[in-house]
Amino acid sequence: MFTALGNARKGENDWDTGILINPNLSPEDWYSAYAAANDTVSTFLDQARYGYTALLNRHKADLQPPAALARQSVGPVELRYYSRLALQAEQDTERTRQGSGRLRPLASGTGQPAEILAGRPRTRPVGVNGELIDVGLSKRNTVELMEHWLDVKIVEKEGVVSDGIPVPQLPYFVDDFSTIIREALATNTADRKLAKRLVRLKLVLESDDDTLVEAAQAASDAVAAALPKSANAFGTGVATSTARMATWVLAGLIQSIPDLWLKQQWQESLDSYIAAQAPTLLAREKVAGIWQQVVTAINPPDQDDCQTILAIQYAISTLSRRIVEDGVTVAQAIGGPDLSAVPLWKAVETAIGAVVALNSDTRSGMFYISGGLAGRMQTMHADLSANDLMSVYPDGGVEIFYRPNQVQPAWAFRGLQQRLVSVLTGQPLTAELVSSTKGTAVVVKGANPINNLAIADPSPVLMTILQEPASRACKTIDFVNGWPIGSTRDLVRLFLARAADSHDFDLRQARKASSEFLLSDVLGQQLR
Repeated sequence: MFTALGNARKGENDWDTGILINPNLSPEDWYSAYAAANDTVSTFLDQARYGYTALLNRHKADLQPPAALARQSVGPVELRYYSRLALQAEQDTERTRQGSGRLRPLASGTGQPAEILAGRPRTRPVGVNGELIDVGLSKRNTVELMEHWLDVKIVEKEGVVSDGIPVPQLPYFVDDFSTIIREALATNTADRKLAKRLVRLKLVLESDDDTLVEAAQAASDAVAAALPKSANAFGTGVATSTARMATWVLAGLIQSIPDLWLKQQWQESLDSYIAAQAPTLLAREKVAGIWQQVVTAINPPDQDDCQTILAIQYAISTLSRRIVEDGVTVAQAIGGPDLSAVPLWKAVETAIGAVVALNSDTRSGMFYISGGLAGRMQTMHADLSANDLMSVYPDGGVEIFYRPNQVQPAWAFRGLQQRLVSVLTGQPLTAELVSSTKGTAVVVKGANPINNLAIADPSPVLMTILQEPASRACKTIDFVNGWPIGSTRDLVRLFLARAADSHDFDLRQARKASSEFLLSDVLGQQLR
């Protein structure tokens, strides 16, 4: 990955290498590939470090630092030899140095012959800013690996070699730099590179690169269709870096809401909420503290746009966290086996029972519980507090998946909706059949709004019943309290995949936390 976003003569360009191993491989094949990649990279870097040092030695006359800068002190840790191969090569060269005319070895990281430095105070040469390479090898079953595997594609353009090495295009870097900025906003602390990331993000957003222009236009179209009021209030568009930023983050937000096509009324409420809150959310005073930490490191011509970009990132982060909090509030209002005293739970329990009772006819197919409720039930089954999972889970409603057998979903859901209407008579719930180009599903809504939601919904969706998506299919079904639910291992995979497919940082982090909790606390407890 070559990031050509700055001035090469000023050392502002960067080489970054990301090694991705197909996360869909079996564990045995994946770890074999990991070992091979690790050994290959380690061997190459061991050899290349000495070659890089020799290259600097060959051109050291052209790279001498100014005398004043060369006298800066350097710590002893910076003169360590970093590899066995380099040390051996330097020792061999030292033995033949006298009269041989060969290259003299350099002390690691200094650009100076080692034997000269040994006899004088250490100094810090600064004539060249060199980085051999920055290599990342993603771990298996991580959100980062799955996310990058989904996003990084092989694009036919200049600089891409024939063997098909995927080179990230500029849209990838918009997401990458945005993630770094959102991480800083989460702690309200700027690290030493935040200013550079803001400037680089601005440069990327200003680019007329084809891939970025197409991605920005697609994002603009998606936002205009889903959140028209928000688009106007946020100042979206494709003409400037700040307009593209606003478009990008709103598109990422709606992309990160699973099954949004089943929540039309909530989507309209979200649009109205964002439009009303936009002036407050986008106020620059909200980021004044962290902006003061970076402003002096940004050139004056870039400061205005960079501050606006930072404010936009803060605004969307605030919205995302409110959606997560609303999801927790909805889950608490629905209740569950762990919250059986909650008034709505009896009605929801009745609806779930009516759905899973259809499993007695094995010809039709199977309904099973997934998502947050299944995670909480598995948590309880492991003798842990379900509140630990609920506190981070961003998708509050009950999810039920249908695995077809002889009855196709469209027919199964028509009969199911009629059954639920009959069963829920007199209950504070309604059942509706939803059909669109995305499929057919049944949604169960509350007859009354839920209190204390940031994004109010007069008829909140409490339960969704839809065909089991291939990407979310459970391989193992457990039975807890007599109900079929996804196994803990499958739920870990579900939450992990949902996190990887979430372009919004805060929603991705919440789903990642849910996955890690189920893996470390719940599954670990069950395996003891």
